[in-house]
Amino acid sequence: MNLTRATKLAERIKGELQEWCDLIEIAGSVRRQRPECNDVDLVILPKAGAMHAIRERCLRNGTVVLDGAQNFIVKLNGWGSEPDGFQVDLFIARQPMSGLFESTPTNFGSLLLCRTGSKEHNIFMIDQAKRCGCRWNPYEGVYSGGRWEHVGEKSEYIGGKLTASETEGSIFKALGMEFVAPDRREK
Repeated sequence: MNLTRATKLAERIKGELQEWCDLIEIAGSVRRQRPECNDVDLVILPKAGAMHAIRERCLRNGTVVLDGAQNFIVKLNGWGSEPDGFQVDLFIARQPMSGLFESTPTNFGSLLLCRTGSKEHNIFMIDQAKRCGCRWNPYEGVYSGGRWEHVGEKSEYIGGKLTASETEGSIFKALGMEFVAPDRREK
């Protein structure tokens, strides 16, 4: 689907799901402004208890491909004038959790960064985190204060604390980088 049609579809779906979300942003190839888009990606932070309503709304126009804790993917059976079989991927951020002794921020920014891509840019970000002595888990955020250790053929990040996850800007900053605009994230 060309970018113009994909953008219109993404905006329409975003508008219809907005009432059930604290945050919702278009990601993927639409956000990177690619001329052709194979699907629509949205990162959402559902309001408490609203995920059921989001699923029900999507099922009116789609068939479930994957229904997981952080991924909900549907193939459209038409959404307005759009063709059957076009895929919509929802990536679900977690609500912030606070307790007596700690607070866990939302992972919305990390998911938005990861799901905007590109694949090559994500690999670059993971490598940049390693160069900084950190770890970027795309579904969680940046961990720092730990150390990389070789365990057999693999490297593992031991220890560390989640230090950046809520916004893309905080992740770039934690990795010592200037913000990179989505349309420049091809490598």
